Amino acid sequence: MTHLPPGGMQRREFAILSARAFIVGGGGSVALLGCGKGPTTATVVASYRVAGPSMNPTLWDTSQMIQCVNCGLATRVDEGLLRLAIEHLSISQPTTRVVCWHCGAPLLLSQLRDSLSGPGLPPDQVNLQACDPDELTIGDVVVFENHGVQIKRVLAGPGQTVSLDEDVRLLIDDQRPAFKDLPQVAVDIDQHREPSRWRAAIVPSNWKRDRDRSWIATGDSQWLIYEHRSVYRGDSPLRVLDDYPGNIGVQRDLYPADGLSVQFQLSATAQQTPFDVIVWTAFCSAGELRFQRKMMTSDQQGCLVAMSQHSLSHPINEYDIVNADQEELLQANVELTGLLLPQHPLGIRIVAADGCMVRVRDLRVYRDVVYRIATRSTLPKRRVDAPRFPLILQKNQWFLVGDNVPLSIDSRHWGVIENPQLIGRVAPERR
Repeated sequence: MTHLPPGGMQRREFAILSARAFIVGGGGSVALLGCGKGPTTATVVASYRVAGPSMNPTLWDTSQMIQCVNCGLATRVDEGLLRLAIEHLSISQPTTRVVCWHCGAPLLLSQLRDSLSGPGLPPDQVNLQACDPDELTIGDVVVFENHGVQIKRVLAGPGQTVSLDEDVRLLIDDQRPAFKDLPQVAVDIDQHREPSRWRAAIVPSNWKRDRDRSWIATGDSQWLIYEHRSVYRGDSPLRVLDDYPGNIGVQRDLYPADGLSVQFQLSATAQQTPFDVIVWTAFCSAGELRFQRKMMTSDQQGCLVAMSQHSLSHPINEYDIVNADQEELLQANVELTGLLLPQHPLGIRIVAADGCMVRVRDLRVYRDVVYRIATRSTLPKRRVDAPRFPLILQKNQWFLVGDNVPLSIDSRHWGVIENPQLIGRVAPERR
């Protein structure tokens, strides 16, 4: 990271900070010119520019948008990773392929070079707050000293136990990590697909896909089911994997993903005013069907336009089952049994009065970031100070990870950090 001017900070607050510079590199670490510890209040004491890919997709260094010539989708890629992909393709062609994560079309060496020659997106800026370690909460992003100065996310703190499950996911006190603003990674963007991965559960269907790739239905739409496919395995049906769109050309292990969500814009019109529309969402999780139900009401002019977001996060909580009786839930289970499977993990249904037309635009699927232990052989060899699990954190110890799980070098490799190594906490406004 690079230290930026302090802006509106009081001169006397800045004067108590001891300035020093660090330059580190490789494996998801960052470079930072910054300042040491200051007051233990939430005052913003410094601003920094992000460097390195370890916190993607939450925080970015200088990056480029690479547009696929086949599906038209633009993917944000860290410039450092883009340079590595270009170098790898230059040496290994024609046996090496870099493909669009969304449609599987090849990304050509000439296209990657042209992208790198552009101005690029500037790095994110973060404001740093000095804070007492006792004020930190799980999910906070912190700046700290360890083999240089780095930025990571707090996954566990003093007194907690870090362990692994059978799928090498990190557990905190035997539970999956859960905190506000959990990062999300794109899985499918329907506007950039022809044909769509969504299909009607019954034929003939009340659902119709319009020319602009929105979906239209009248009255009760019945179920629309998402089928996931792997561009790395011949576009065959497969459960959602924890791929990172921006990690192009990087060899990495892929595991089943968790914490899916579906987002879309819903509009509806009807002759009667106002009117109600019920949105059902179904998830297949660990072989079980889970449901959410939300009711929306139009305005007095008979118009309904709303963004709808539904998610299946971990740990699994009670869902938004509002005014749904057991008969409704039983009927939904019967309708989707055998249709919702790991490779068909999502379904949506819009229930409106006869004659009411609903339209679903910009239908998107996302997944949560899943924190796992690193297993890819291309990562640095296991360090002598790497942690052994289960790991019980002592009074002043913290377990930190990067959101770019396959590439970040963090507490999974070099163990915990302690209170004296903390510099500060990143303020919630990260841009």
